[in-house]
Amino acid sequence: MKLTNELFERGKNQKEICSIIDDEYVLLKKLMPCTDDKLQDYIDLIKKAKEEGVNIAQIVDYKLIDETTCTFGDKSYTTGVFLEERAKGSQMPEFKIPIKSTTDLWAYQTTVNDYITELEKRASADQSIYDKYLEDFLKLNDMGIIPDPKPLNVFFDENKGYSIIDVIDSKQNNNQYFVSYILMGVFGYGIPHTYQLSNSYYSFTTKSRYKKYEEACKTIFEKVTKAAKKYQIEEEYIKNDLKRMNDNCFANTLVIDDKDLNIFIENFDLKNNKNR
Repeated sequence: MKLTNELFERGKNQKEICSIIDDEYVLLKKLMPCTDDKLQDYIDLIKKAKEEGVNIAQIVDYKLIDETTCTFGDKSYTTGVFLEERAKGSQMPEFKIPIKSTTDLWAYQTTVNDYITELEKRASADQSIYDKYLEDFLKLNDMGIIPDPKPLNVFFDENKGYSIIDVIDSKQNNNQYFVSYILMGVFGYGIPHTYQLSNSYYSFTTKSRYKKYEEACKTIFEKVTKAAKKYQIEEEYIKNDLKRMNDNCFANTLVIDDKDLNIFIENFDLKNNKNR
């Protein structure tokens, strides 16, 4: 597929960074994380990684937008419209709206349930999926295009595994934080939060759902640890990164008896952010 004049105009005028064309392609309007003189090399490296079996969305065509160049000394960056493959799978659910009503609280709880269900799918993936995810990460780093470790830059498909959509024109010289980066891709931004509960709790769910959440977290930690050891990530890095994610996963969550969920939500004091 080519970036037609029609698609270029659409991309140039879109307000969002990414818009979906169809099941196979997306349209990006952005500055790539490299200077203009290195842009083609950057795109070629992504293509090479794809050809070598890395699960990564490659750029298939692009055009820079006139009069959008920013120059810093001898370095120039120009906004472009990029036609990119669409990553297969899903991202982790998020809850972004403020809670102002009981309806919002139920919507929040639905998002938490969706998050835990998605995490269970990821936990049930074969060990080979986690081995490949870390292998892809290490391959890209060796090529000098480290994946941008933002949680939503990773998609998960039950058959294809984990796919990366953004990389940075950079390289890390040791294995520190690689396990953290992998876990961030798996867990996204974590179990959805609402900061309107209290000063102590930022999320809530039922005992039955929380048990499933705990089991999924445990399984994922085990599979990521096994992958990390396979690729000889240092024990110190594995231990520190797992602790960091474990602390994040199990902090500030209020667990409610299943039978009390309806009472909790329907009687929540929205004005004072507490249960009546």
